[in-house]
Amino acid sequence: MNAILSPAIGLVVALVATRIMISLAPQLGLVDTPNERSIHALPVATLGGVGIVLGVFVSVIVQVLTTDARPVSLWPLFGAGLILLVLIKDEWQALAWGTKLVVQGVAAAVIVGSLEGTNIFLTGDVVPVWAGRALCLVTLVYFQNIYNFMDGLDGLGGMHGVLVGGILFVLFAPVSPFLSILCLSISTASLGFLIWNIPPARIFMGDVGAHFLGLVFVWIALVGEGMGVPVGVTLLSLGAFIFDSSFTLCRRLLRGENLIKAHRFHLYQRLEQSGVSPLKVDGIYVVWTALFGLVAFAVQASSYQGLACATAIAFTLGMTVITEYRWMRVVKES
Repeated sequence: MNAILSPAIGLVVALVATRIMISLAPQLGLVDTPNERSIHALPVATLGGVGIVLGVFVSVIVQVLTTDARPVSLWPLFGAGLILLVLIKDEWQALAWGTKLVVQGVAAAVIVGSLEGTNIFLTGDVVPVWAGRALCLVTLVYFQNIYNFMDGLDGLGGMHGVLVGGILFVLFAPVSPFLSILCLSISTASLGFLIWNIPPARIFMGDVGAHFLGLVFVWIALVGEGMGVPVGVTLLSLGAFIFDSSFTLCRRLLRGENLIKAHRFHLYQRLEQSGVSPLKVDGIYVVWTALFGLVAFAVQASSYQGLACATAIAFTLGMTVITEYRWMRVVKES
């Protein structure tokens, strides 16, 4: 019963909080105005990610109150989440990229400062401890930005949160029931937001929600290392977002483009611009994310790894080639 209670409460809290933000955000001027990166044509209420943060926080509190098993300190999660609430200001007036980077870095530092030596990167066995902490810090900041980059299409960021949370729920169930239920709570809180974000979206996640999900999934990967699930296995569940963002970033670097300037070059954006509806794009990423989830399960179980990896790679390459081909046709016809 306890295993169901906290995720269910997280769902309700996120659902209600997001609905409140739909009504409140426009009155406060918290709307996303279309720019060169945007796919939507009209202003849409933002800051729906606050519902996700509240849903996760409340569900975690309920979980703590209803169970004696707490294998990991949760204060860093709360601390980092509260720091990211500073990004609410960005919805009123755009913050300088350096300011946002500082906020991301401080939130990441709270997580890194709480990590214990059980993590492979912090023991000195692979790299010096200071280098391991630096690597963790950079990874936390990078994944915050990855999630923010990918939160540009109705339903996509919320759907990914639901799926990844669900994948990690299953992945951690044999080694840490507490962390497993926490992952399920992230999934249900994301679902509470997603209900209002499915195409056509009534509200967007905003920086707070996107950065929070990117950070919390890496935090889970780092603490999960000491519980028997390697960091890389956990992060495999985010493979679709990692590939899309990294592929796009490398392409822009090679072209010498301004990396902090808004753009519409991600694969999901090119799919939408080539005529694929947002709902179908979301469906493609559901399959893509599920395939990477299967790879994570296979690697953790040391079973069918080759088949799972080959399937995910084939889908990734095929989807990329088809997307680029469709995009080039659109460019030629315009």
